[in-house]
Amino acid sequence: MGANRPLLAQWMGELLELRYFTGNNTGSLECRLSAMSEDGVLVQLVGADEDKTRFYPWSSVQHIQHPVDEPEPPRQARAHSF
Repeated sequence: MGANRPLLAQWMGELLELRYFTGNNTGSLECRLSAMSEDGVLVQLVGADEDKTRFYPWSSVQHIQHPVDEPEPPRQARAHSF
Protein backbone atom coordinates (compact mmCIF):
# COMPACT_ATOMS: atom_id res chain seq x y z
CA MET A 1 0.00 0.00 0.00
CA GLY A 2 3.00 2.29 0.55
CA ALA A 3 3.52 3.19 -3.12
CA ASN A 4 -0.15 4.18 -3.51
CA ARG A 5 -0.39 6.51 -0.50
CA PRO A 6 0.07 9.75 -2.53
CA LEU A 7 -2.88 8.71 -4.72
CA LEU A 8 -4.86 7.74 -1.65
CA ALA A 9 -4.26 11.21 -0.15
CA GLN A 10 -5.96 12.69 -3.23
CA TRP A 11 -9.08 10.67 -2.35
CA MET A 12 -9.45 12.25 1.11
CA GLY A 13 -13.15 12.82 1.82
CA GLU A 14 -14.33 10.88 -1.23
CA LEU A 15 -16.67 7.90 -1.33
CA LEU A 16 -14.58 4.74 -1.52
CA GLU A 17 -14.85 1.00 -1.19
CA LEU A 18 -12.55 -0.55 1.40
CA ARG A 19 -11.93 -4.29 1.36
CA TYR A 20 -10.33 -5.67 4.48
CA PHE A 21 -9.24 -8.93 6.06
CA THR A 22 -11.18 -10.13 9.07
CA GLY A 23 -9.97 -13.43 10.46
CA ASN A 24 -9.94 -15.94 7.59
CA ASN A 25 -12.45 -13.90 5.56
CA THR A 26 -12.67 -10.54 3.86
CA GLY A 27 -15.18 -7.75 4.32
CA SER A 28 -16.16 -4.75 2.26
CA LEU A 29 -17.72 -1.40 3.08
CA GLU A 30 -18.46 1.98 1.55
CA CYS A 31 -16.79 4.80 3.41
CA ARG A 32 -15.21 8.22 3.19
CA LEU A 33 -11.50 8.49 3.84
CA SER A 34 -11.03 10.76 6.87
CA ALA A 35 -7.32 10.38 7.63
CA MET A 36 -4.35 8.14 7.07
CA SER A 37 -1.03 7.56 8.77
CA GLU A 38 1.87 5.14 8.73
CA ASP A 39 -0.30 2.86 10.86
CA GLY A 40 -3.47 2.73 8.73
CA VAL A 41 -6.59 4.59 7.62
CA LEU A 42 -9.47 6.23 9.47
CA VAL A 43 -12.77 6.09 7.57
CA GLN A 44 -16.29 7.40 8.07
CA LEU A 45 -18.92 4.77 7.35
CA VAL A 46 -21.59 5.54 4.74
CA GLY A 47 -25.26 4.66 5.09
CA ALA A 48 -27.06 3.80 8.31
CA ASP A 49 -23.78 4.03 10.29
CA GLU A 50 -22.74 7.33 8.68
CA ASP A 51 -21.90 8.92 12.02
CA LYS A 52 -19.42 6.16 12.90
CA THR A 53 -15.72 6.16 12.17
CA ARG A 54 -13.40 3.17 12.15
CA PHE A 55 -9.67 2.67 12.00
CA TYR A 56 -8.16 -0.07 9.79
CA PRO A 57 -4.46 -0.87 10.14
CA TRP A 58 -2.61 -1.37 6.85
CA SER A 59 -2.14 -5.03 7.75
CA SER A 60 -5.90 -5.58 7.47
CA VAL A 61 -6.50 -3.48 4.31
CA GLN A 62 -6.80 -5.61 1.17
CA HIS A 63 -7.53 -2.70 -1.17
CA ILE A 64 -9.23 0.69 -1.41
CA GLN A 65 -10.85 1.94 -4.60
CA HIS A 66 -13.49 4.25 -6.00
CA PRO A 67 -16.65 2.17 -6.44
CA VAL A 68 -16.93 3.44 -10.02
CA ASP A 69 -13.36 2.29 -10.79
CA GLU A 70 -14.30 -1.36 -10.45
CA PRO A 71 -14.86 -2.82 -13.92
CA GLU A 72 -18.06 -4.74 -14.46
CA PRO A 73 -17.52 -8.46 -14.88
CA PRO A 74 -17.68 -9.53 -18.52
CA ARG A 75 -21.04 -10.80 -19.59
CA GLN A 76 -21.00 -14.24 -21.07
CA ALA A 77 -23.46 -15.36 -23.68
CA ARG A 78 -25.49 -18.31 -22.53
CA ALA A 79 -25.92 -21.27 -24.78
CA HIS A 80 -29.54 -22.17 -25.25
CA SER A 81 -30.68 -25.65 -26.02
CA PHE A 82 -34.08 -26.27 -27.57
